[in-house]
Amino acid sequence: MVQAKSKKITITSSSGLSDDEIDRMVREAEENAESDKQRKEQVELRNEADQLVFATDKAIKDLGDKVDPADVDKATTAKEALKTALEGTDLEAIRKAKDELQEIVQQLSMKVYEQMAQQAQAEGAEGQPGGSAKNDDNVVDADYTVVDEDDKKDNK
Repeated sequence: MVQAKSKKITITSSSGLSDDEIDRMVREAEENAESDKQRKEQVELRNEADQLVFATDKAIKDLGDKVDPADVDKATTAKEALKTALEGTDLEAIRKAKDELQEIVQQLSMKVYEQMAQQAQAEGAEGQPGGSAKNDDNVVDADYTVVDEDDKKDNK
């Protein structure tokens, strides 16, 4: 049986920095915290926008002729506007274009979902009694008797 011993860990500066240098670095980090935060927001917004452009392209391709061409044109126009905004540095323009495209894609997805639900409902109605679906099950009722090996020997 192995017992773990608790150890105390001490971290010391091995780089030879003085306390003044460490304090200066901490101060600089605090001073740059706001610009770091803004840069992070910018990177995240751009990544979200890029992902939305990719998802929109994929959705348009996957949906094919299941959606109205006017809706596809609307989504494509909004996607191109977002791509144009991404070429610039105006974060508010990127955010606005991203939100507009996101709303259009959601509406497009809802329409497709509604069409699929209506189609499934129509197909389900055909399977109900009195519907137009055919019952092709070849089910035969039959009587049978189970014969085990001992019964076979007794009958001989």
